[in-house]
Amino acid sequence: MQESFQSIIDHADREWTGRLNAYAQASRQKYLDFATFIEPTEFTSEEVFKRLAFSILSVQTPFDRTCGAFARVLKLTLKQRASLKTLYRATAGCMYRTVKARACYEAWRFAEENPQWFKRREGPLAPESWHEYRMRLDSLYGLGKAKATFAACLFYPLTADLACLDTWMLKQFHLNTSLNGRMTWGEYCAVEVKVRKHAKRWRVGTFVAQWMIWDHARGSVESHSTIALPGGHK
Repeated sequence: MQESFQSIIDHADREWTGRLNAYAQASRQKYLDFATFIEPTEFTSEEVFKRLAFSILSVQTPFDRTCGAFARVLKLTLKQRASLKTLYRATAGCMYRTVKARACYEAWRFAEENPQWFKRREGPLAPESWHEYRMRLDSLYGLGKAKATFAACLFYPLTADLACLDTWMLKQFHLNTSLNGRMTWGEYCAVEVKVRKHAKRWRVGTFVAQWMIWDHARGSVESHSTIALPGGHK
């Protein structure tokens, strides 16, 4: 009998929880510092575009190549960012360059026109849940479930109650990597529930917990400081 999706993630979660708890307890403050560093102080066109561009460029692309393309895109003048040809050249080394060039083009136009749109709607009258916020970002060209989530988390790294489930996270939960971008929202949220449980135990936001799990799975630490630094350089 084929094992159910839920039983697979339940088993994986039990298998690595002990090892990960030790890592999280030892590393908690470091990741909170990382998240604080990359959190935008203002929703300007540039800060919005940086986080959208990094999310877009990271789709199916190794982290180092993403950082290289990100630095090249940020070096472009405002006029060059409005050129699909120039953006295509800047995204060399990335998978799906044509899609990513157009996605960056659309992201820049939107960020330049209305950066405040990218804030999560809060307040007593019509507060926006984290899932609703993610779904709003998912309407942008070039973002899917995982990367719309990633963009939301880069806007609110300390508090986002969301988890970006990329290939590394699928492996961590013993899921076939072919599910990347193909999970239903029900499946995606079922994995998020697991990450959220660990976040509560470690006293961090869900994204920070996912970040720790992601680094632990990869066997290396990534501060994501490139997102906050001028020009996208470490």
